Amino acid sequence: MEFAQNKSLQDIELKPEYNTEDDDIINDLYSPCLSVSKRYDRAVGYFRANIYRELGEALLDFAISGGRVRIVCSPDIPAKEEETAREGYELRGHRSSREIETSLVELFEVMSRDPKELDCLNMLRVLIENGSLDLYIAVKFGGIYHRKIGIFYDSHENMVVFSGSGNETQRAVSSIEDWSNDEEFDLYKSWGSEFESSKALRKALYLERLFDGGTKNTRVRAINDLERNALAKYRSYSNLEDCRKGAKMRDMQRKKQQSSNAISLYYYQTQAIEAWESAGRLGILSMATGTGKTITALSAISKLIREGRTILILVPSRILLSQWKDNIIKLYPDVPLLLAGGGKII
Repeated sequence: MEFAQNKSLQDIELKPEYNTEDDDIINDLYSPCLSVSKRYDRAVGYFRANIYRELGEALLDFAISGGRVRIVCSPDIPAKEEETAREGYELRGHRSSREIETSLVELFEVMSRDPKELDCLNMLRVLIENGSLDLYIAVKFGGIYHRKIGIFYDSHENMVVFSGSGNETQRAVSSIEDWSNDEEFDLYKSWGSEFESSKALRKALYLERLFDGGTKNTRVRAINDLERNALAKYRSYSNLEDCRKGAKMRDMQRKKQQSSNAISLYYYQTQAIEAWESAGRLGILSMATGTGKTITALSAISKLIREGRTILILVPSRILLSQWKDNIIKLYPDVPLLLAGGGKII
């Protein structure tokens, strides 16, 4: 399978901007561009292999055709630092090389405990070992690297550059309602207006500086042997074609999830539930604002519901009562629900 030499990025109908609320980022942007590209570069704050739950087959076809991916991202953080990072990122700019290595290895370990994540981890390992994907780590002195830029290159010297709020993660590109992030992606074409093409070129030159070692305030390196070895042990697949079965299965699961509005948890949410279970289902979840406490709590009670237990949920206001009701109905539509508030049964 080879690149469609007679097609280019200019043949794709592209909008000037996309967002996860109105658009299907994978089917409207990523897949069409990958189908005619020879290279894909990405710079992000966060990268998760779970994006391959959305992008699996399109990326496999791209890689099998000889396409190359380069990704530069911030080093990830251990679960114990998650709250600090979300609230202020105070620790991220002061971590040693050993701490960064450890955090990446820990992330691989956490992902491997979830069968859904493990399959994506195996695909990431194959892509790297095949030479189809190069992964780089960006360390911003005194802070974190947090830009989000992507570039598709075709064989005709065309570029499509996008930037915006989205990282390279499943939540950032997913179309699953009530679970995905609200993200936007602005596009700049190299064959567009002078303003548009010059902006595309500036971003492309900036990414080349990153991959060439970094900029004045950001140091960039390829993943090292310790990190490669930590990833190398996930060996369910031996080559790119072996990954296709898993990619097809993930695609079916994703479509089922989209139709049912099912919830997929972040790894730290899964860890919180496991810790609560280990403590005999006693304790308090201490999680930062915006990390999904409601979804974590509602997911934690799924076993209790299957056991036929009665669940009592207390909230301090009628507004929260209504919000929790909506979430419960979406997650557990067949479970009888009694609402009481303001001195009366609702």
